[in-house]
Amino acid sequence: MRILVVSPISTTAIGGPAYVTRSLVEQLQQSGNEALATCPTRLEMRTFPLFRQILIFFRAVSVSRSFENLILLDVTSTGLPFGLAARLLGKRVVVRVGGDFLWESYVERTGKAVLLSEFYSERRTLSLYETMIKWATRTTLHLADDIVFTTPWLKQIWEAPYSLEQKSIHIISNPLPSRDLQPPPEKKVFLSSGRPMRIKNIEMLKNTVWPQIQKEYPEAVLDTEPKKHEEYKEALKSAYAVILPSLSDVSPNSILEAISYGKPFICTKDTGLFETYKEAGIFVNTQNTEEMVFAIRTLLTPEGYAEAKSQVDAVVYPRDDKTLAEQYLEILIP
Repeated sequence: MRILVVSPISTTAIGGPAYVTRSLVEQLQQSGNEALATCPTRLEMRTFPLFRQILIFFRAVSVSRSFENLILLDVTSTGLPFGLAARLLGKRVVVRVGGDFLWESYVERTGKAVLLSEFYSERRTLSLYETMIKWATRTTLHLADDIVFTTPWLKQIWEAPYSLEQKSIHIISNPLPSRDLQPPPEKKVFLSSGRPMRIKNIEMLKNTVWPQIQKEYPEAVLDTEPKKHEEYKEALKSAYAVILPSLSDVSPNSILEAISYGKPFICTKDTGLFETYKEAGIFVNTQNTEEMVFAIRTLLTPEGYAEAKSQVDAVVYPRDDKTLAEQYLEILIP
């Protein structure tokens, strides 16, 4: 089959869509399919959002002609224009939902620390831009032949507000990267690298939590510098542990990579990974300073680190990149 994988971000980025794009294309090609990836161009990313959608749509019409199937890895920035183009050309469309751009935008604008699990539980006063995001999300979802959620957790959150009861829905978890256990780290570097957004809660970690840790453990280092994917992988290899201080996160690839490298981790409890990996790491309320400090202190003790290390090393690998591609193929094959 000829399959186009559409990512909302560059394939060299750290984010989940970039990792899934690289993995899917590689595995689909190895299984004998003609697969190609595309993402927004620099020109498109620099333009005003509405004009960007128009530019992407015309490119989508041109690019999509050569493919029978499209796998869209977001529902707004590239999902809507490619979804419309696919419908116009009569292509099969699978939309993967791995995050919530509306919630992200709302938190970024208002500064309110609203958890994703609570966002749709009451009416929110949305800006015009956020109203457009919600409309685009709903439209893309209803243009799709099939919808893929990375966790049952997000499916449950989205099903009612986006009226998905009659849609064909699948759960395809993000795969754990190949296991690559590393030697003991030389320094106590806690890696917490991500996009500079309110939902990532980095400022709280740096300005409220870490000063308390630094007083007791001056040897501990917090690395929050943004990194490209390859840079992040190199930093992860030598890291002591990983901290994901986000308010919420659907299926954070940084935690999956931490597991693959055998790195103890601290993660928000408001995540789709909690039920699957609750025994593998430390899950906390990331808005609670005391919980965050206690979790980091635990990893800075020899016995606490040893226990956390044994838990993450004990994770059984249920799936891999090849399984991911096979599950998408099962959806695409008539």
